[in-house]
Amino acid sequence: MTISCNRDGCDRTWLRDPVLEVGCPSCSAPIGTKCKRPSGHAGNFVHPHGKRDRLAVDEGHYGTCPLDICAEALEDIDRPDTPTEEDGDTIEQVSIGTF
Repeated sequence: MTISCNRDGCDRTWLRDPVLEVGCPSCSAPIGTKCKRPSGHAGNFVHPHGKRDRLAVDEGHYGTCPLDICAEALEDIDRPDTPTEEDGDTIEQVSIGTF
């Protein structure tokens, strides 16, 4: 199964989602496995944590975006990825190419 970028005009593909090439510093999911929610649930509908996505970008697993708009250019990628105790809000993190 290949993963492709979902941005208009981009034809980038990867053999596996680049975010799975690194372990998750937020939930400790190992390389090759999906992130887990604080409840322990995991699966196809659990998005990767922003810190994991940033780590994959920093380690070069996405490569260079030919359109200069993908993960390398997202300003909100470092936003919190778990609820805060004060407000309980969650921020959904979406990885480029997971859909």
